Amino acid sequence: ELGAVWSQPMQPSVAGLIYLARFTSVGLGVLTTLLVYQLGRRAYGRTTGLGAAVIFGLSFLPAREAHFAVSDAPVALGVAATLYLCLSILRRGGRRDYLGAGIALGLSAAVKYSAGLLALLLGVAHLLSYRYSRWPQRIWDGWRVALAGAVALVSFLLVSPYTVLEWSAFR
Repeated sequence: ELGAVWSQPMQPSVAGLIYLARFTSVGLGVLTTLLVYQLGRRAYGRTTGLGAAVIFGLSFLPAREAHFAVSDAPVALGVAATLYLCLSILRRGGRRDYLGAGIALGLSAAVKYSAGLLALLLGVAHLLSYRYSRWPQRIWDGWRVALAGAVALVSFLLVSPYTVLEWSAFR
């Protein structure tokens, strides 16, 4: 049979790609665990960060999804990074925080579209930011959220360009 003859030489390279994907997924899960620790530590203290990292690191789904090398590990890292940077927007509100949050948001949404809902969190972090003492100033500096949104869109399109190039297939 032609299929068996063709696939036999490909088996070692396919197996290598599967292991590479699994190890990459595991590495992203470890990075996510470290980022969850940092997020919890910055938000509530060292004990909370450690507890959050232990809970995430020992959770069933991240370990199972890493085994199958699906898109959940990279999107979890992107979501954790976006949350971390939204916390920075809430506390400091610097341009780098908005740019970083936009990049993390765009990359997360490119991996899994549902992560695009984090755009709402970015807006809420801006509105509740400690940087501002008055509401009109928060509204006036809305350009920062628009900048983060534009950066998110550009980073999304750089990683997932066929959403525009093949729009008819994407819809």
